[in-house]
Amino acid sequence: MQSHKNGNRDENAQHGSAEVVQGTPGADGLSVGRAWLWGPASVKLAPKPPKDGQTFPAVELVRLETAMREAEHLLRKHSLNLKKRGVDPEWLALVDAHIGMIRDPLLTERAQSLVANGSSAESAISEAAHEVSLRFLHTDSSSLTDLTLDIQQVKERIVRALLQPGQATEDFHLESQLHNRPRVVFASHLPPEVLLHLIGDGDLGTRRVRAICLDRGGPLSHSAILARHMGIPTVVGLGDLSSRVKPNQAVLVDGTRGKVILDPTQSQISSFRKQRHSLKIPSNSESTSPNTDTPPPPVNKPTQCSHPFQISANLLTPEEGKSVRRHGADGVGLLRTDSLLSAGGSAPTLTQQTKRYSRLVKALQGLPATIRLFDHPIAGYNPSMGIRGVRWLNHEPELLQTQISAICAAAAHGPTKILIPMVTHPDEIVAIRTLTQQAWKSMGKTEPAPPVGAMLETPAACLIADLILGVPGITTENTNDLLQGLMLADRTNPDVSHCLNPKHPALERALNLILSAMANTGTPVYICGELASQSDWAIRFLELGFTGISIPLSRVPEIRTTLTKNHPQS
Repeated sequence: MQSHKNGNRDENAQHGSAEVVQGTPGADGLSVGRAWLWGPASVKLAPKPPKDGQTFPAVELVRLETAMREAEHLLRKHSLNLKKRGVDPEWLALVDAHIGMIRDPLLTERAQSLVANGSSAESAISEAAHEVSLRFLHTDSSSLTDLTLDIQQVKERIVRALLQPGQATEDFHLESQLHNRPRVVFASHLPPEVLLHLIGDGDLGTRRVRAICLDRGGPLSHSAILARHMGIPTVVGLGDLSSRVKPNQAVLVDGTRGKVILDPTQSQISSFRKQRHSLKIPSNSESTSPNTDTPPPPVNKPTQCSHPFQISANLLTPEEGKSVRRHGADGVGLLRTDSLLSAGGSAPTLTQQTKRYSRLVKALQGLPATIRLFDHPIAGYNPSMGIRGVRWLNHEPELLQTQISAICAAAAHGPTKILIPMVTHPDEIVAIRTLTQQAWKSMGKTEPAPPVGAMLETPAACLIADLILGVPGITTENTNDLLQGLMLADRTNPDVSHCLNPKHPALERALNLILSAMANTGTPVYICGELASQSDWAIRFLELGFTGISIPLSRVPEIRTTLTKNHPQS
């Protein structure tokens, strides 16, 4: 068996006929099927040379505007067709996001400036897209890194409209090519509107597309988000795999662990199916989901604490809330809202945000929802240590007030909490709690406002954990960013990944400071991040006395089973 990580050979792999390729988990689940390849029409950049130095910019500006209108019109046409086919409006919002990007000032204003300085429309939009992508490519925010793929997809649409004005072709009269047979779709990248056409027939579509494997993108790319909504196992970041896989080649996809196996052996397939059944992971061909209405009972702490150990879910989008009860989670411990932002950091309106947060709270049917405020690193010398989290929110008071008001409106439908990212001082919590109380009172509410808490993800917050936890409210400890900050090692940089050792005594001491503050204040602390989703660490966090953990939704059934097995008295 050969093994590759992002296309690189693993020297320790066993030999055999199967090839294992390691990517990044995009949408959880397990599936097996035959490969089906998709590729968009290639876009070759052929900028027109200027004929007249004085009139060239004016002509090119008209061409650029015309192409943007055509690209926007084509996407709106796709959206309308999908709506007629009965595609869920929640998913159509992903197509609308691409429409919004076409008019994002960060992209269009830079392109117009380049045209005014003599560039052709094709060169200008391509260079502008490249510059915008670079601003976000090296941040440690997944939501911003994944925006670069969306930006490139939008750029390709505009360039195609420039090179073939009035003749922009449909990318995807593709569903008939699948012949209604289960297939694993391989592609370099897959725009959401293409994927929507492939799965737009509801149950038929989810049976037809067994899994998705993409060379590019990350877990917050729009196609990965859509795949999670549909329960389609997806692996992203697979290097050049789509150029190497053969049509109809047998493949096995593990979206939970980010692995793709080409030409799997029969023993691998059998083991795979047993694993899927034992973990109760639903697939699109067989459902083994637990009861959708009643989650399993909570795991009690083996300590003197009277409240149960909570196993909550981390979500990337509000729409994933409909799956929380089905996976047996005790609620949403962390909803990341960053995916709602545009590349330039602009946010949806109050009405739009209220609708999406309310959808989450209603779907939970009384389970608690913890919604984190926007965490939008501003690209610069070191985005993770610059203007991000609560610092950025304080630079955008209107945006902050709008989001708080939207969360307060959603809180009318069920228990909701507000979480502040990158806190370093108690005053930051007090200030946002004041804004929350004001927004709550403006709604005519007399009962207590939604509680406000902090992410303990900076060394400063851990060193003054007693002061942070002294401010009443929910508190969550993020081991990913905390370990990165303690070790001064970027978790997106493979050259220093060895420094991010969770057994380092610095992390142990930071956790002890938090536990001591918990004991003195009685403030609950939940552990989130990659560590909490690993069985041995989940057991340790339970035994240490933390209030609970918040982990990826797909990990909840397995971790709950593990904790119950290791603590049968609970």
